[in-house]
Amino acid sequence: MNFDLYGFGPALAAGALMTVKLALTALCLGLVLGLAGALAKTSPYKPLQWLGGAYSTIVRGIPELLWVLLIYFGTVNLMRALGEFFGNPDLSLSAFAAGVIALGLCFGAYATEVFRGAILAIPKGHREAGVALGLSKFRIFTRLIMPQMWRIALPGLGNLFMILMKDTALVSVIGLEEIMRHAQIGVTVTKQPFTFFMVAAFMYLGLTVLAMTGMHFLEKRAARGFARKHPMSGDYSWLAHFDLGLNWAVIIKWLPKLAQGATLTLELVAIAVIAGLLLAIPLGIARSSRRWYVSALPYAYIFFFRGTPLLVQLFLVYYGLAQFDAVRESFMWPYLRDPFWCATATMTLHTAAYIAEILRGAIQAIPPGEIEAARALGMSKPKTLFYIILPRASRIGLPAYSNEVILMLKASALASTVTLLELTGMARTIIARTYLPVEIFFAAGLFYLLMAYILVRGFKLLERWLRVDACQGR
Repeated sequence: MNFDLYGFGPALAAGALMTVKLALTALCLGLVLGLAGALAKTSPYKPLQWLGGAYSTIVRGIPELLWVLLIYFGTVNLMRALGEFFGNPDLSLSAFAAGVIALGLCFGAYATEVFRGAILAIPKGHREAGVALGLSKFRIFTRLIMPQMWRIALPGLGNLFMILMKDTALVSVIGLEEIMRHAQIGVTVTKQPFTFFMVAAFMYLGLTVLAMTGMHFLEKRAARGFARKHPMSGDYSWLAHFDLGLNWAVIIKWLPKLAQGATLTLELVAIAVIAGLLLAIPLGIARSSRRWYVSALPYAYIFFFRGTPLLVQLFLVYYGLAQFDAVRESFMWPYLRDPFWCATATMTLHTAAYIAEILRGAIQAIPPGEIEAARALGMSKPKTLFYIILPRASRIGLPAYSNEVILMLKASALASTVTLLELTGMARTIIARTYLPVEIFFAAGLFYLLMAYILVRGFKLLERWLRVDACQGR
């Protein structure tokens, strides 16, 4: 391999700059939307609460890839109508603008919940003190609420920004020349998929490290002085010229095909999250060990899979491994060239890293007295692990695990990039026949929302049952 990556080194560097530009621009939009959503959800007015709740629920329930495709392809007619109205028939939405809107919209939905939690965490007495001092509501918010809100919300926003940085890889599907797009071009020219996708993975890792360093600095700066405890108006009549209706006959016609894709999506997610859980248990136990030589390897595994986009990992497995003759001649090749098993394996490895961290946090949250009580009763370490630590950690980590399952449901849309006809892949195939992206993506989004709702309700019932079971066992 040449040091300049067969001449693609400068292009990849330019792609990295475009990735950073995209992420920072989407971050600015997302922060504004997130703050507005949080203020709406914490407002005493019911219509604003409903509006903020609808925004965060709907946007979070639909995969990011689907939002990118919907905004880029679904706004073609709208932009054409706007161009005709304003006398600019060539008006269109660029890939960069579509990516900013889609990623900013998604970031804002998650940031809404982060900001809302931060606002609710501020003691009520602080507001009352501001009222007693005669401050207006605006001054109370800007001088008392907002400074504390930023300090509390920064860790959550940091996690969201790292996710946003990785989600920029999704915009490559609409032609934006960021890291993944240049890597794909390099693969097409050189036929070296593993090389280019691995370089892309390390570039994302480098950006993740920089983001983590920056967020750590901001958290330290925001926490100065705080003691830490340990562990529009105008004429809108022109809107009447736009036909915003949906062709329901087309949606109904293709519902069986979309349902078929949804079934494949559920199969893919179910296998991945169950297999990922089984893999994550030993990883999480080893990660929580105090011995560095035990936790070092799990830490490296978790750092790589959490620090690189799932799309890069998927391309590494599906396209990259085919670069090696030993892989193509092995008994695993029939499975590795199958998009279903390739996507399943990649999603399993990806989600196992996140579940392992969830398990590690749950183990560390177990009160030390419970473990000491087990030792006082003469229980061995294996018995303590299987009868005390893991059951207790499963109850503590279940809410976070349910979030991970929902995220994997949405991430399964990426399997469409390796020709798998799950829900998003089936939707894109139907659009290629009907040329109706808005209707089909709308129907696919409803399927995702329905599946997410069923999973959320199921996990809530499971949490309730586990709490009752825990109380009966005391």
